[in-house]
Amino acid sequence: MTDNMPARTVEQTADGGIAVDLGESERYRLLADSTRRAVLTVLDDTAAPVALQSLARDAAAARYSSGDPPDEVVEQTTVALHHNHLPRLADAGLVEYDRDRKRVVDCSNEIAVL
Repeated sequence: MTDNMPARTVEQTADGGIAVDLGESERYRLLADSTRRAVLTVLDDTAAPVALQSLARDAAAARYSSGDPPDEVVEQTTVALHHNHLPRLADAGLVEYDRDRKRVVDCSNEIAVL
């Protein structure tokens, strides 16, 4: 995935944080997908690492209009997160994804996305 990602600028801010310039087209590409938007929304509400299965259930519920999503939807979301969405968000520096432990940590509060 990183082969197609445009170059980005990473700088330290005056307050010791990190500023990442993802570029306009990369920001649009990342946020164009409703699953990735749901993931970032779910992760924004917690500071602790989140289990992949729990994140998939919450992200699927955020997109599912009538009650709890069926198990098949949660499973499809889990697979999509693991193979597609989380690696993309991790490449952009917005999350940390531990594939072995299947844990996700939100990094978007630690960086300023320009």
